[in-house]
Amino acid sequence: MPGQGRTFRRQIADFWQIWPMPPKIETSRDVVFVDGIYLAKKACILICYDGEYVLGWYLCRSEQSRSWQALMQRIATPIVVVSDGGPGLRKALKKVCVPPSFNVVLFMPYGKYIVTLLGGLRH
Repeated sequence: MPGQGRTFRRQIADFWQIWPMPPKIETSRDVVFVDGIYLAKKACILICYDGEYVLGWYLCRSEQSRSWQALMQRIATPIVVVSDGGPGLRKALKKVCVPPSFNVVLFMPYGKYIVTLLGGLRH
C-alpha cells in the first residue's frame, strides 16, 4: 500500500491534540452516578451519568480528589451522588458542593451495603 496513510496522518496531526470538553451542566439532577474507568495503568476516565445521559467526563492519571473536583465543578450540585467509593470523591464533593446539600451513597462490592456518608436532602 503506497504511503500507508502517513500523509493523511501528518495532515490531521494537529486535530489529535484537541480534546472535546463536555458542556457545563447548569440544571441540577436528583441523582447522579459517578465512576472511574481505568483505560491503562496511568489513564483513567471519570464519568458522571444521570441514568439517561452522560453529563460529563474527565481524563486523568488516577482517581484522586483534584480529578473528581475538576469533573464535578462543571456539573450542577445533585441531591444524591452514587459511587463505588472511588478514592478522593468524598473530599472533592466537600469542596465543590456545599454540604449538607447533597448525599453520597456508597455501594460496596456485591451491593450488600449502602452507606450514606454525607447527610441532608434539599427541600
